Amino acid sequence: MHRRLGRPRPSSRLAVVFVSVAVLAIAVSSVACGAKLAGAVTCRQALENGIYDTEMKVYGTVSRLDDLGVFAFLLTSDGRELLVFYGSMVKDNGESLPDVSVANIQNGDRVIVAGELKSAGRYRTQNSFWSYRIDKY
Repeated sequence: MHRRLGRPRPSSRLAVVFVSVAVLAIAVSSVACGAKLAGAVTCRQALENGIYDTEMKVYGTVSRLDDLGVFAFLLTSDGRELLVFYGSMVKDNGESLPDVSVANIQNGDRVIVAGELKSAGRYRTQNSFWSYRIDKY
């Protein structure tokens, strides 16, 4: 016996609507994430490019926040880590830079950090990263 084709059942239409909404939400989220990451590099790219003391954006996953004994955390992406300072940043001339808030940041968060990959200096080691701004993405 053949089933007659006709109007879809209400439950099938509802399923199509749910799937369509889910696909749209994923697409919008991907576009928004891509826009936030525009111009940012991975930790590996920052270290391999070796562009020191110049403002850049680096993205990755936060770990060891409040666990290092200094105002810093580890940022990991593309298999490499950066030590990101958010406080106690002092220039060679003794000038202190303002602390950056990490009040809404937790271990495991994905963030974009604007700042500088530092060359070796009086109050810093080479390849430490001084943050100016930290945003979740």
